Amino acid sequence: MKAIHFLFFVITTVYLVSCGEKKVPETIDLEEFLPQSNYKPKEISEQKKEDTLLFLDGLANYLPEDFKLDKSQSSTSLMIERFNFLSRENLSVSNEEDKWEVFYWSFVDSLTTWNAFFNWLDCFGPNCNSLIVGEENSVKGLKNFYLSVSDTMVLFWQGDYSRLFEKAWDDFLENNLPEKEWKYKLQQRRGKMEWLEKSMND
Repeated sequence: MKAIHFLFFVITTVYLVSCGEKKVPETIDLEEFLPQSNYKPKEISEQKKEDTLLFLDGLANYLPEDFKLDKSQSSTSLMIERFNFLSRENLSVSNEEDKWEVFYWSFVDSLTTWNAFFNWLDCFGPNCNSLIVGEENSVKGLKNFYLSVSDTMVLFWQGDYSRLFEKAWDDFLENNLPEKEWKYKLQQRRGKMEWLEKSMND
């Protein structure tokens, strides 16, 4: 009888101790199962980031007095913005009659720049026109625009026709990016498109 009581005591003790222990749930690190990339973007200094954010502000120094610069973000959706860019700026310029939207994108390296640029050419403008380098087919839905591309930078504006605005834009680029090597330049005036630069090997 004592043996039965002792056995009951042991079983009860083991049960109470096991119930009192808190089990820690096992966690799984998903990074062990997900594919990993060896790609590491280039580090950008804080000073360079600051300069980038202020780049388009300098355009105001070249605009005629009756032109106004507005830094409000545009609601315009452009194909190039579906791709990874390092930084982006957007502003609008206007006078009493006309208006222009100006965009700037920087990329971490030439590979990401070309990827974004050539994909944009596949669906360019509000009607998703397909553009081929060197072929001067007008972009439907856009009367006037300017596009320039370097290894790590893309500049673009669209809007009304104005010699005054174009001169301000040219002076701005000449004074702020005098050594910049543009691989591609494309413009359309009053519905007529023209390639100004069109080779990465030049």
